[in-house]
Amino acid sequence: MDPIILAPGEGDGDEERSTKLSTDELGVVEFHVEKDDVGDHIHECDEIFYVLEGRMTFRADGRSYDVDAGGFVFIPSGSRHGFEHSSRAHYLVISSPGGLEKYFAETEEAEANGAREEELEQIAARYGTTSVD
Repeated sequence: MDPIILAPGEGDGDEERSTKLSTDELGVVEFHVEKDDVGDHIHECDEIFYVLEGRMTFRADGRSYDVDAGGFVFIPSGSRHGFEHSSRAHYLVISSPGGLEKYFAETEEAEANGAREEELEQIAARYGTTSVD
């Protein structure tokens, strides 16, 4: 594999979600997102969040954690977690092994095309993601 050097704003995706790296070993996605609330779920990969701007609230281990810009969060594979932010946030998501970045892209496309909940659950299952009530 050759080195990858990207200028600000480069990557696959759009202004909200931009994949910076997608390999079998590692996925890196940059998000610029307005208000969001991602319900509790579990992945079959380790997931790292690095908050670049804004404040996010993470739920893990039955607790909530407020994380400001510069904050780091590691979610081990198989751990129940979720997050939210009430205003614009800019953050990186790094997953190992890779693949989660493909889940984000496929889900975004399906939602834009009016996918039903059942279809979204099938996409999630393909990428080792399970929603938890």
